[in-house]
Amino acid sequence: MKVKQYQEIVNLLNNIIQNEKTRANLFSDEKLRDMFINQVNNLLSLEIDSNILFLDKKWAAIFGKSLVNISKQKLKFAKTDNNTDDNIFADYTLLVNYVSKEFDLAKEELIKENEVSEEIIKRNSVLNDEIKSKYISVDKIVVEPEVVNKDKEKPNTENWQNTNNGGQNLVAPPLHPRQDPRFYPFKTKPNSIRMIKYLIGASMILLASVVLIFFILGVSKSYNFGKDNSAISKLFNNMSVWNKETKHYDEPFAGGKGINLSNLFILSITPFGSSHWISPGFFLFITLFFIFYMGLNLFTPAKNRTEEYTISGWTMLFLVFLCVMFISMYSQYLSESWIENSYRNHFHLIFFSDEGKDFYTAEQFNADFDVFWKDFAGKSLFGPMRVLAIVAVIITSLIGLFILALFASKPKLDIEKLKRADFEYQKMLSELMQGRKYEMSSSLYESEEFVPKTLFKKRDKKEDNNEDNNEDNNEDKK
Repeated sequence: MKVKQYQEIVNLLNNIIQNEKTRANLFSDEKLRDMFINQVNNLLSLEIDSNILFLDKKWAAIFGKSLVNISKQKLKFAKTDNNTDDNIFADYTLLVNYVSKEFDLAKEELIKENEVSEEIIKRNSVLNDEIKSKYISVDKIVVEPEVVNKDKEKPNTENWQNTNNGGQNLVAPPLHPRQDPRFYPFKTKPNSIRMIKYLIGASMILLASVVLIFFILGVSKSYNFGKDNSAISKLFNNMSVWNKETKHYDEPFAGGKGINLSNLFILSITPFGSSHWISPGFFLFITLFFIFYMGLNLFTPAKNRTEEYTISGWTMLFLVFLCVMFISMYSQYLSESWIENSYRNHFHLIFFSDEGKDFYTAEQFNADFDVFWKDFAGKSLFGPMRVLAIVAVIITSLIGLFILALFASKPKLDIEKLKRADFEYQKMLSELMQGRKYEMSSSLYESEEFVPKTLFKKRDKKEDNNEDNNEDNNEDKK
């Protein structure tokens, strides 16, 4: 919504400036000029509050400077506080209706999307005598520009008098302090954050490794349901499922058919063939890749102070998802009976039907499953897999504790500093639109140059050379 509003305002102001009639009346019509200023202020609000760009540019300063040079007046621009979408839309509609009615222009012409660029606006930010005489009455042309001090605060007109130079002196505004890497928007710099990030990163890498071994161990030994395993192949009505058409257990069970252990989160054990390398194994491999990648990424040196003492919201969300998923997946391995019940429930869905309970009772199903489970558990790798699962649960729980520690240690935003940054930026833009230079307060930025910190300090070559020289000197003394 806000992005669309921003683009619509840019198109409207661009069309007003490109039209000679409305451009000329920006010089003489105070009401039109005030409405134009409101639109520039709305652009400024969207840029600061929502960080919106159009064609990778911020247009408030460009249109503001253009209006200053068209009107030849000292104008004030400022972000509208607590601006809403409704207010922005109301200002936009008011300007469209006014221009359409007063200057006899079709609304479609005003709001249509024409080519817009900084060069086009520069080129159309000059009023020559021909345009003035055509659209402005004589009494309005001779009005003196409104200046406070003719020596110090004279409007920036000299750079725009010659249409051939195209206004090349228009300077693009600098970054908002919030976007500057030197700006640190928090009150404190807790050193514990960096160590907690390292611990989370190491835990994630270890967890990915453990789960990968767990999965490979599970799929390395398949369980045979074939006819050569006669004790098992005769169970569950000779491995048949309920046929709804014949109303009998006469539909042979094909390996893998109707089996999806992913809903039990038993991703590692594949008694029904190698299909689990793809599903749900594929999902697991993708998840492990992201876990390993994000774990390594937490060891990457920060690019600025904000990045050093914080962690991204997406990373935190992924970590919470990771803890919930892996604890639910592997906590059942804490007890063998939990795993057995998971399989029993799943087999019940496949091999037992309430419609056929007269042919195959629940007691018969449970007896068959007990025989199957005794054979299956004896031939499986539950022992080492259970150990790995418990380790995975412990690591995941530690990650959860580290997340809580991050929340407890995170720095608090410096609200006053953020407000001061907004004020300085608005003041700088206002001065820039008048053709004057303004330096934002250096107190907004960190005085010390940011030096990325690494877990393992790199050895300086100068230190190595000094040590070698000291050793040589000691040997000479001997």
